[in-house]
Amino acid sequence: IPIGVYSSTPSESRDYTAIFNGNNHTITLSNGINSTSYAALFVNVTGTIKNLVVEGNIKSEGSNAVAGICAYSIGGTFEHRVNKCIINSNTSSGTGGIVGYSKGATTIKSCVNMGEISSSLSTIGGIVGTANPSSSITIENSINLGKITGTSNVSGIFGLGSASTQTITDCINIGEIKATGESGYAAGIITPSSNISVSNCINAGIVDASQSGAITSSSSGTYSNCYYDLSKINSPNDSNAPGIYSKTTSKLCNLDSSILSNWLIDPSRYPLPNIVATDNLEGISKSVWDDICELAKVDTSSSGSS
Repeated sequence: IPIGVYSSTPSESRDYTAIFNGNNHTITLSNGINSTSYAALFVNVTGTIKNLVVEGNIKSEGSNAVAGICAYSIGGTFEHRVNKCIINSNTSSGTGGIVGYSKGATTIKSCVNMGEISSSLSTIGGIVGTANPSSSITIENSINLGKITGTSNVSGIFGLGSASTQTITDCINIGEIKATGESGYAAGIITPSSNISVSNCINAGIVDASQSGAITSSSSGTYSNCYYDLSKINSPNDSNAPGIYSKTTSKLCNLDSSILSNWLIDPSRYPLPNIVATDNLEGISKSVWDDICELAKVDTSSSGSS
């Protein structure tokens, strides 16, 4: 560990090209990963990683991408992945719970970050750190529960949306998001990007930054059917953006299921995309799902009704 080798000389790189099915087992990084280069369980992936939980500690003092699962995705696919690692980085090249830096056409479905992620620099996301400007990325049905901290471009789902084509659908951030820079950007879902389509997403986490957004820290891009808990952020930059709506905690927890199809609505907690495994379908294991539901619980007794 880490698995794979990245080199700027293609012939010297060793990408993971196969399908890795963890069958919902957990890999524990007992001794952690402490690297001055790409730091993650997988260094670079062009194949598929699915049905796996990773826990432990990852620390990088280098300038390359860092993540719980894959530092450098080159058109990789990630499904039903859970990061529980505590991650600490010193890079602005991309730090993420699932993927640090994305190149090519990356797909992320039904992934969860439960670990705390911090960086002394910028470009940090609960799911993805950032992406190559000529790449494309799709993020669906994913959840961030961890606290995410950096100087700027800090988000619950996608740190810095810099790909040429990027779509985020049916995702929720519940973790605290904080940008410590004097003019730092932070948002529940994604920081500034014009080439972005975001739909059916929720921010239920505190956002603390000089330039803060509930869903996005600017109104660039296209947004539809997105909601945020108005008790968690004051006067966000995107408060008047089309397709983004504020709700009280109580209203958010009681959204009509017709508004968010394939989400699980429970008045005792924030809505969650339905990614739990069943007998016939792959998904997040029941034990991990129970932990997710517990972390999504809220006290709605004093949250208002409007």
